[in-house]
Amino acid sequence: MHVRGPDWKPSLDDPEVRGYIIEEAGEEGLELARHLRDHPHVSGVDILDSFKERKASAVRKALYRLMEAHAAEYEKDTDSKGWETFYWDLDLEEIRHILRRRWADELLHIEKQLKFEEDHEFYACPDRHRRILFEDAIDIQFKCPVCHKPMEPLDGAEVRQALEARRVELEPALRHG
Repeated sequence: MHVRGPDWKPSLDDPEVRGYIIEEAGEEGLELARHLRDHPHVSGVDILDSFKERKASAVRKALYRLMEAHAAEYEKDTDSKGWETFYWDLDLEEIRHILRRRWADELLHIEKQLKFEEDHEFYACPDRHRRILFEDAIDIQFKCPVCHKPMEPLDGAEVRQALEARRVELEPALRHG
């Protein structure tokens, strides 16, 4: 993740935005999101025409999943004869808030994990099959539950550095959220 400042605008170029869309609306949703980006205010009929190799119901379902994921919106227009036309647009603004909430939750989790790492001692065998808390290592006589080799204290610096690196990435993105 790259650092996102207070003026960050979500776009399909951002890997976390794409990941969110795939998670919420699937690969088809991402493909439709790209189509909506490239064809603003496009009618549902034109969308179906662009994806005519697919079932219309599958395209509509993907559009509704995008809408439920707050990545697309539509506007309904009714003509004088009562015919309704739906016009679709890509709208990623709500994703900005969704991702910021996720990052805030992740930051809180990282801070708790860092505290846990600092407050506890871990043990592992030379092959590092499992990281085991000191209290649990006592119960198994400091023998690895996988290979039964003796376990020794672990230096948790590597784990703490990884957590700290992610915290440093997240904090600027949330400072002005």
